[in-house]
Amino acid sequence: MKEKTLLRIALAASAVGIVVLFLLSQQISVDEAMVSRLDEMVDESVVVTGSVIGVNSLDSVTFVMLQKDEIVTIVLFGKTPLVEVGDLVQVRGKVVEEEGEVEIIGEEMRVV
Repeated sequence: MKEKTLLRIALAASAVGIVVLFLLSQQISVDEAMVSRLDEMVDESVVVTGSVIGVNSLDSVTFVMLQKDEIVTIVLFGKTPLVEVGDLVQVRGKVVEEEGEVEIIGEEMRVV
């Protein structure tokens, strides 16, 4: 085969692969979690939406107190979006248990 033909086949296969991956990624979702059931979901990824009732920012970590059906602490590392008490936010993260308390290590937070 000619080099041009191989290049076209490779580009077409790559484009089809990217489209398939994009379509599959749209089907993946994490269900909204109830804060009252987080103790049953340790080490799982969850999405929680609730109202901010407190924010405490230190050097490289931010603690956000979130209230939905109960109160949960969200721990965010690095740069985080600016949120204020009363904001409605959605957090995606991993449920962990620290010193007997259930927290969410946030991977992403956005104001909704």
